[in-house]
Amino acid sequence: DRIGEDRISRSSGCGPSPMLGLCKLLWLKSQAPDAYGRTSRWLNMADYLAWRLSGVAASDHSLASRTLALDLANGKWAEDLVREAGIDPGLLQPLTANGAPLGPVTAEASEATGLPETCIVGVGGHDHIVGALAAGAWRPGTLLNSLGTAEALLLAHDKPTTDVRLARAGYAQGAMSLDRTYYYLAAANFTSGASVEWLHRLVGPDLSHQDLIGEAGSIPPGSNGVHFLPTMRVGNPPHPDPVARGSLVGLYPEATRGVIYRAVLEGLAYEARQMLDGMLSGDEAQPRVNRIRAIGGLSRNHLLMSIKASMLGKPITVLDMAEATGLGAAILAGLAAGVFPDLNSALGGLRCPETEVQPDAELGAFYDKRYRSIYERLRPSTIAVNGAIVQEEAGAPG
Repeated sequence: DRIGEDRISRSSGCGPSPMLGLCKLLWLKSQAPDAYGRTSRWLNMADYLAWRLSGVAASDHSLASRTLALDLANGKWAEDLVREAGIDPGLLQPLTANGAPLGPVTAEASEATGLPETCIVGVGGHDHIVGALAAGAWRPGTLLNSLGTAEALLLAHDKPTTDVRLARAGYAQGAMSLDRTYYYLAAANFTSGASVEWLHRLVGPDLSHQDLIGEAGSIPPGSNGVHFLPTMRVGNPPHPDPVARGSLVGLYPEATRGVIYRAVLEGLAYEARQMLDGMLSGDEAQPRVNRIRAIGGLSRNHLLMSIKASMLGKPITVLDMAEATGLGAAILAGLAAGVFPDLNSALGGLRCPETEVQPDAELGAFYDKRYRSIYERLRPSTIAVNGAIVQEEAGAPG
């Protein structure tokens, strides 16, 4: 109310959200004023660990992008905005490039951890963003699909946009600082892999995922009319909603767990299509998607990737990279420790098997029709009832 949503979005590239750092710090100030009053520095978790190891307090641009406190276009803290929000900018630590050395492990940290004092502590970064580094997804027009408990769509671009419509729709922008500044536009499905795990626990905890994939693979496309809306915690872009709930629609008595499992996978693919459509409908300066690269545990679900390739109408290159974010962090560590002289040398040494999943044009046309006639109507149809559910539950006894 005091600063204005659009001003926050133009500065930080993100719309206000309780998930983001400045809002959390304001919550701490209001709910635990004694603790806030004793606070001398504010660090993200990765920054905190690096500080405990090296004694040097610093933040990086990729994690700063998730705070609302970053002036994205100028690569510095938005101190005036932070001050207007009621927070002392002095709590913020210096911004440092990803992969920059902070210094050696301190004697105290060495004794506590067993790490040698010769070990260099470097600046890390946000998990999906570091994963994009390892996946080679920083060329404009490259879409990274990072599939874990949450799912991220990251579209690399040359400069941030001031189109506030994207932020209003729940999309986020950010940056990573290496040999130069890399920018991205992002969308998140906050319960992607979590939806699959939820169903696994519910209907087949004694079965492997391959068993369930096999059952779902025998079900025809469209899951016999069953549809899944994977907004299990909050609404995803382009329909952000803090009280969203998930839905299974079109159930019938003979629906098997294979039907429901396939419906969940199709729902995740529909949701990715919807997020991508909204991402590309904003500022016309945004690059088109020329290639899609996928990482993360859920990318090993071959049925999901096949459905998604047809749904998006483009080949998806799946990287056989068990821990892409860990590999990206190792690259940053190597830069910090001087193992690699520069970023190109580090990336040039990577060799990763890849599998290209091709779309099926006929299946894509089928899914496109279902997407337009059914899926696009699900979210608007549930907003009011989900709001009522949350309101009633808040007043329920016990």
